[in-house]
Amino acid sequence: MPQLGINTVLPHSGFLIRDLQPSSKNQGGLTCGKKCSFTLMIWSIKNMSDPGPIDLPPLVINPYEKQVFGPTNGGGYEDFSKSQEWLRIGSAIRNDLITRFPPLLNQAINLQETEYSGKLQSITGRVEGVLATARSARAPNSADAVQNLSREVSIREVLIDQKTAKAQAQKNVADSFYHADFFSRPVFDFFKYSASRLSSPDENYRKWQISLEAAYRTKLINNEISYLNNQLAQIKPLLEREKAKQTSEWATIAAWAQRYNARKYPIVNQYNLNKANVEQNVQSRLDVASADIPTIVVTPADWVNKSIQVVTQLLSQERNELAAQNAILAGYPGLDFKNRDLKAFLERSRDNHLDPEVAFE
Repeated sequence: MPQLGINTVLPHSGFLIRDLQPSSKNQGGLTCGKKCSFTLMIWSIKNMSDPGPIDLPPLVINPYEKQVFGPTNGGGYEDFSKSQEWLRIGSAIRNDLITRFPPLLNQAINLQETEYSGKLQSITGRVEGVLATARSARAPNSADAVQNLSREVSIREVLIDQKTAKAQAQKNVADSFYHADFFSRPVFDFFKYSASRLSSPDENYRKWQISLEAAYRTKLINNEISYLNNQLAQIKPLLEREKAKQTSEWATIAAWAQRYNARKYPIVNQYNLNKANVEQNVQSRLDVASADIPTIVVTPADWVNKSIQVVTQLLSQERNELAAQNAILAGYPGLDFKNRDLKAFLERSRDNHLDPEVAFE
């Protein structure tokens, strides 16, 4: 049986299963002699922060128990030999039924019990294999924990719907012999129904065996559905918690976006306005600088000299201002502030363990 061991990664799921140990000392599968309890731990997907591992409730899988036929497990074949149905059929058929078929019925039931027990022990590996195949047909994991967990829920819900339809189809076959729930009938009811039908005992046995096999298939499919439902019962609360966490994170981001934009947009708008009016602004500053220089202009040469002096003075001021701004930017090598957004700001604060309040200022 495929076993899930310590720190087993579910393929393509983004989940890590840890500490998967049966509660019984018998490690040979699910037939522990009592319920086997498994602790499932799913690691959450990193989003804006990593909340660490999340402990889920124990996943309990019922061990194999021998199937009961009828309300008191059917009684014995001798019970039927005293019935009215038994007395109505010919002695040759009675002898054939009582001689050949009890061993055949027991053999068929024991075979189904053995097969069912073996398949029940491997239910974990079989269902997880189906889940892995279903995941591979969908989009791979993203950085969004809600999206990943929603995918895990959806995969299981689809499988449950498919298996429910399959179980019903098998149950229809299982109930076709007695026209009732197969396991609700004692085994010796086979003789009662054989005595009341026109078909030969061998034909009745063939039909009974088809129903028997379908009944065990139905039982196993229902076990798989229970396994998936148990997983859903654990994943759905985790999904709701991640949704609530994401909602809280988005509220925090929205608050930061308001503050960020309130500071950024006025700067950007002023830059765009200055850029659109750069010639007018430069001329205005030249006029102010010219008025501050008390030079008497008499000749064209005086006008040229004063113009050179004014431009040189303004260039010096601009270069000093540019040097001061570059000194500030030097503290953030490699950052293009003009093309960075709020997401980049928050990610940098997170990755460099910065206080956003301090980094914002």
